[in-house]
Amino acid sequence: MLRNNNRWKNKIRNLIKGYEGVRNISLNEKKSLNILCRGAAMRYFLTRLYDYTNTPKTAIIKIKDPREYYQKIVIHNNLKTYKDYLK
Repeated sequence: MLRNNNRWKNKIRNLIKGYEGVRNISLNEKKSLNILCRGAAMRYFLTRLYDYTNTPKTAIIKIKDPREYYQKIVIHNNLKTYKDYLK
């Protein structure tokens, strides 16, 4: 299920490095990064899962696949500390 795991890790690493190029990340922010990322991924996953299972097939909106955010949850669960995001 973890297709392109390195691609996601590279995106995360590049985002952090780019952000730190503009503003330093505080120690509290570094400590909170993992739980915030996991929470955000869970929120999107659950929203997409709800829409995927409850939106009628005749609806005009595009139903998005929740598996992308499931992958992100798994990745964030495997990255425990701020330094893990930079490896």
